[in-house]
Amino acid sequence: MPFPGTTVIPAGWAAHHKPVTEGAMGATCRITTGGAGGWNPDTGATGPGAETVLYEGKCRIQAQATTPTTGDAAGQLVTQHTYLVVIPSDQPIIPTGDAGAKVRVLTVDQNGDAALPGRILTVSDARYSSLRWERDLTCIDDHTNQEAP
Repeated sequence: MPFPGTTVIPAGWAAHHKPVTEGAMGATCRITTGGAGGWNPDTGATGPGAETVLYEGKCRIQAQATTPTTGDAAGQLVTQHTYLVVIPSDQPIIPTGDAGAKVRVLTVDQNGDAALPGRILTVSDARYSSLRWERDLTCIDDHTNQEAP
């Protein structure tokens, strides 16, 4: 228990640490929703819709220490890797799951992997916390279905 009149974690603790995490963001990305076509049962395939940019700016991208997922989907071998994408905490909540937003990696600094820019990741989950100095997004990198650069 803390001493009377004190707290274990003081007000402003997360704000105090936020510049440190943002200083570690050595990449830039654009997060969007929409843009993909759909299916109309009366007319068939629909063209791409409008793309909405939810965020564009600095980020940190970190491969997760998990075994890649491989499998067969409709006769096509599918390989996926999981990444943590971190953006500043004051950014909006990003849709996940079926409404999964797309993260296009734009740049990485000299510490990053030169093969990363141009990759498109799909947001599968967002993590929430009562102590927050960054917004954490779990993303899937589908090595099978990447767009041409």
